[in-house]
Amino acid sequence: MVKHGTEWGRSVWLVTSPDFVKWTDPKLVLHSDLEDKENRRKRVDAVVANPDYLSPPLVDGVEYLAEVYQMPLVAYEGVYIGFPVLFNPAGAIPPRMATSRP
Repeated sequence: MVKHGTEWGRSVWLVTSPDFVKWTDPKLVLHSDLEDKENRRKRVDAVVANPDYLSPPLVDGVEYLAEVYQMPLVAYEGVYIGFPVLFNPAGAIPPRMATSRP
């Protein structure tokens, strides 16, 4: 399992090798979606609105990225079960700025 970027940010891809020398082409296994993005927006809004939490220093109110950060696997009964972990960056990346030319 490896991470590669997609339109949804970091996503999980599968590559296999019979000998650890020759590898298959990556195949997309899992990426976040609109529901993950909406859930992330709700979590950030709740933290910003609650004075008991330390609010992220930068919230642009637009870019609510939810990425699949990792997906550990467990072999069980002849199948692999994945446990995806979503990464919701907030506060560390400045919002995108519109660029203008003179």
